[in-house]
Amino acid sequence: MAKAQEKNVALVSVNAEAVDRDTNPSAEKKWGVRAMPGVTRDRLPASSGLSARLPVGQTMATLALQTGGEAILTPLQVESRLREVQANEPYLLTFRDPFPDDHRHHRIEIMTTRQGVVLQYRRGYRTPTEEEEVLDGLMVRLVGPAPVVNPLSATVAITSNMPPGEAPMLHITARYEPPQERGVETRQERSVGILVAAQDEDGNRSDPAKWEGTGHRIGTTTAFAFDFDLKIPPKAYKWSVAIRDTPTGLVSYVVTESRF
Repeated sequence: MAKAQEKNVALVSVNAEAVDRDTNPSAEKKWGVRAMPGVTRDRLPASSGLSARLPVGQTMATLALQTGGEAILTPLQVESRLREVQANEPYLLTFRDPFPDDHRHHRIEIMTTRQGVVLQYRRGYRTPTEEEEVLDGLMVRLVGPAPVVNPLSATVAITSNMPPGEAPMLHITARYEPPQERGVETRQERSVGILVAAQDEDGNRSDPAKWEGTGHRIGTTTAFAFDFDLKIPPKAYKWSVAIRDTPTGLVSYVVTESRF
């Protein structure tokens, strides 16, 4: 829900249970009715009349409300209701956070004096930090398409490193080309940060790993390179890599694979 509010995405829960008027017409066919613990009738377990999915319906309806969407409760009206939602004429309200670098969650409340108006809007906002934005971009690329824009012309190579007497590890070598800046053309070193995450063939994802260090100019070119080891056993992975040039703040995402 927090990410949806940060990205201004409205969630619409489809076929959710109608909490305010018992379950929806198809809930019993889909999930059935479970007995309430401790409730008996003639010494036999009795039906409580409550769907086992009731908490799920409540949660999904809350997600929709908080993000400015709605819960569509009637299964046979999903298609028509979605068309109505898309056809609604929205108003665009903008605001500026009066507190710089404030990344707390804030509540939003909008009221109208007109009768019969139903307001749908997200109930809060939060401004993510720059590092959170980069982390979001890193993780989403493990399941999404490869990035189209590469402002640093970055490339990444992942090989196996076998130190003598130690377990094999992965070695990451990255190359990137920051924009030309007046007065730093001859600088041989440049600070850089990198975030990496991997997903194996079974869909298991690693925790993101962070590295900060120095990139070194490649000969007389305008490109820089750096390398480091990761204590991960060599195997088949899909990789998402975010490279951030510290002086400019530019970030390039690279999606690659390793197979050994």
